[in-house]
Amino acid sequence: MLPEPTESPLVHSLADQLNVDDKPMTSKPKNIFVIVLGPALVAFLYFFLYLPGTKIISSAKSLEESSRAVTPYIKNQDLGGIQKQLSEVKTKLDAFKSDYEKIGWLKSIPFVNRYYFDGTHVITAAYELLASADVAIDGITPYADVIGLKGLSTTGDGAKTAQDRINFIINTLDKLKPQLTQIASHLSSARKEVDQIDPSRYPEDFRGVLVREKITSAISVLDQAESLVTDAAPLLESAPYILA
Repeated sequence: MLPEPTESPLVHSLADQLNVDDKPMTSKPKNIFVIVLGPALVAFLYFFLYLPGTKIISSAKSLEESSRAVTPYIKNQDLGGIQKQLSEVKTKLDAFKSDYEKIGWLKSIPFVNRYYFDGTHVITAAYELLASADVAIDGITPYADVIGLKGLSTTGDGAKTAQDRINFIINTLDKLKPQLTQIASHLSSARKEVDQIDPSRYPEDFRGVLVREKITSAISVLDQAESLVTDAAPLLESAPYILA
């Protein structure tokens, strides 16, 4: 009988080096998505959402403060102050719009885009409200001294008798109808913008702020203002005859 062949030590050595056995190799490749896309996503969100978002919040606060500053001038019947402050509000609104447009890429994302478009509706409505205020001021300015307003170079001291003011109403109300029509048009456009906002999409309360209630209230006030101005047109037509 021939002797059984024996394996060379070299064969055993190569087998050991190559780790030849019945167990499969279990090397774990690194996840390329975590390594590459993770930091890229973080950077994208930081530069295209977080930074613009903080800028938008800052612009919104500045715009709100500027808008609130109009109220004291209204209470003091200071037409010049109102006009000046509204000009500042317009500047702040321009800045807010510019900052808001930097997150315009959100309009391409389903579900999220509805909130982005709500913001655009608010901005458009705000411009319409400022336009209506400009028309109102332009219409009132020639008669500001009779009405008793102050703050413009064309206004007097407001020292007019009751009869003077009645005569003013009789003689000028009819002339204000074109301005009233323009104001109603701007208010109507603003109303159509905010009516596209669904308050139910927003939480009732966020950090102590009644978000949904504020949205609903703002829409309601604008609706009422538009109706009030529209309904005032027939009154203007008949007022001179009633007061004469």
